[in-house]
Formats: sequence, C-alpha cells, structure tokens
Amino acid sequence: MVRTAGTLVIATHVRADERRTRQLARLAELATKSPEGTSILLGDFNTERAAVASGLGSGFTVADLPVDGLPTRPGTSSSKSQRIDHVVVWGTGVDGAAVEDVDGLSDHNIVRATVAA
Repeated sequence: MVRTAGTLVIATHVRADERRTRQLARLAELATKSPEGTSILLGDFNTERAAVASGLGSGFTVADLPVDGLPTRPGTSSSKSQRIDHVVVWGTGVDGAAVEDVDGLSDHNIVRATVAA
C-alpha cells in the first residue's frame, strides 16, 4: 500500500481459491477505512469483474474494460485467455480503461485506467 496525494493505492494478488472471499473482504476494509477517503485497488484478482465487484461490496467501482479489447491474461497452449486483472476505486470515479499488450514480456498484459481527481 502506498499513500500519495490524498489517495491510498493498494496493489494486490488475490488467490483463486477459497481464500478469495476473505481477501476481498480485507481489501474492502482497508480501502473504506482509509483516512484519505479515496482508494485505488489494482492487480491480479484471479476472477472476472462481476465477482470482484460482488466480493468487495457496494461503493466500489471496477473499471469496465472494452469487450473487444485484449485479455488481461492471454491464453497459452494449456489455458484460455482471461480478464482477471482489474483497477478498482473507492470514493472516486474511473473510466478510460484499456489493456495494453506487453508483447510476451509477462503472462499478464497491463491494465490502465483514468481515475478522477
């Protein structure tokens, strides 16, 4: 977690197993109790957008990625492409989300979004 310019930024990697529910609840607690009043959560949530929104609860906005955009985790010969990386905000707005191709330098592409000031 980093506090900067009145915002708490939390980078995370949420598990894809039974721990996810508790991890999302803890992230929601950290974000909503921040004295800054504005929080950004970002990273690999290992699940789709709707599950992240549901797990964090009301008041959070998960950036909406373009339907025709790149996957956040491209498929390999053994797995299908996924949209499991997200930018989430609390206490502010988010738009302009997109996925940037990393040209194979990682197993995840970069997710970027514009967060309201």
